[in-house]
Amino acid sequence: MSFTFDVQKDDLTQSRMTTSEANSENETDNSVWVKTEKFAFSANNITYAAFGRSMSYWDIFPRDEDWGNIPVWGNATVIKSNRDDIKVGQRLFGVFPMATEAMLNLMELVPGFMLENSEHRSTVSPVYNRYTLIPEDKGQMPENAENATIIFRPLFITAYLLALHLQDNKCFGAKQIVMTSASSKTAICLSHYLKDLGVDVEVVGLTSPKNKSFVANLGSYDDAVTYDDLSAVAGKGPAVIVDFAGDPELIEKLKANLTENFIKAIGIGAADWQASENDRNLPDEDMDFFFAPIHINQRTKDWGPVEFQKRMAGAWMSLLPEVIKWIQIKQLSGPENIQEVYVKMLNNQIDPTEGYVLSF
Repeated sequence: MSFTFDVQKDDLTQSRMTTSEANSENETDNSVWVKTEKFAFSANNITYAAFGRSMSYWDIFPRDEDWGNIPVWGNATVIKSNRDDIKVGQRLFGVFPMATEAMLNLMELVPGFMLENSEHRSTVSPVYNRYTLIPEDKGQMPENAENATIIFRPLFITAYLLALHLQDNKCFGAKQIVMTSASSKTAICLSHYLKDLGVDVEVVGLTSPKNKSFVANLGSYDDAVTYDDLSAVAGKGPAVIVDFAGDPELIEKLKANLTENFIKAIGIGAADWQASENDRNLPDEDMDFFFAPIHINQRTKDWGPVEFQKRMAGAWMSLLPEVIKWIQIKQLSGPENIQEVYVKMLNNQIDPTEGYVLSF
C-alpha cells in the first residue's frame, strides 16, 4: 500500500495520511518512478512548510489548494523507468515527497547528476531539482555515515556557504556572531565552520535553559547564553545576529539590548512557524535573508561544478567526526512514526542530540 503524508498549508497543526499512487498524468520519455527508501526530517523541513507559499516549496510536489506535501531530502530506489540510462534498482539522492512513491521527469545534467524539469517545478530553485545517482556499491559507506549524510547534507551546505559569506564580508565589521536557536543542527554546523575557517569573531549561541549545557559543551561556541539573559551579549562589541528561530520579537529584544552594537540580522530558518508568513524573517532594512540556493548557484558558477563538489566534500569530512560525537540517529519506519515525529518537531519537542531518518 502506498502512503502520502500532507499538511494544511495555512495550519501546520493539521495533517493527514492518505493512500495514493504516484502521479502519472505528466508522464514523458524521461519519467522515472521511485520508491522512497529513507529520508531525514528536521526543523529544516518545518521551515519548508512555513515558507511553503512565499518560496514555492509547495510547488515541488503539488497537491491541492489547501493541502501541501513537505519536501524531504533522502534516498530512493528506481522501480520503473522510461529512460534507458536509469535502470530499475538504481538509487538516487535528492528531494522527494513525504510519500511512498513518486514520479520524476529527469534529464542528465552532467554524468551522475540528473535534473528534474517538470513544468510545475520551474518556480523553485534548481538546487531542489538536482538528483545524484548513488554508486551501486552500497558497502562503500557505512549505514551510520549514510544516515548522517542524509540528515546533514542540506544543512551543512547552507552553514558552510554562510560561513564563507561572513568571512568574505569580514563579518560586516562584527566582533561577535550571535545565533538564535543555537542547538539547531544548521546553527551547530555554522558554529563549526566559523571556527574551522578561522573567522576572527566570537561565536555566541542563544538557546533555552534546558539546552544550554549541550550548546556549551559542543566546543564550537565561545559562549552559550539563554534567552532570559540577552543583556549578556550587550557588552561583547558590534554584533551580527544569525536568526534560525524566525521570531521577530526576539530580534527586537536583541536589538534593544545591543543598541549601537547591532549591525544587522541575517535570517535563515523559521522555528517560530506560528508567526504569520508575512511576519516571518523576510528582509527588511536591518534583516538580510540568506537563501542558500542563490549562493550555491553563484559558487558553482565561480568555482565550476567539479570544484564546488570537491569543496563540499571537504567541508563535510571536516564536520562528520564532530557530528558523530553527539548525534543519536533514530531510524524509524511506518506512517504512525512519521506522524509522531512530525508533531514532535512542530512542537519543538525533539532533543537537540537526536537526528531522525524515516521511512514508510
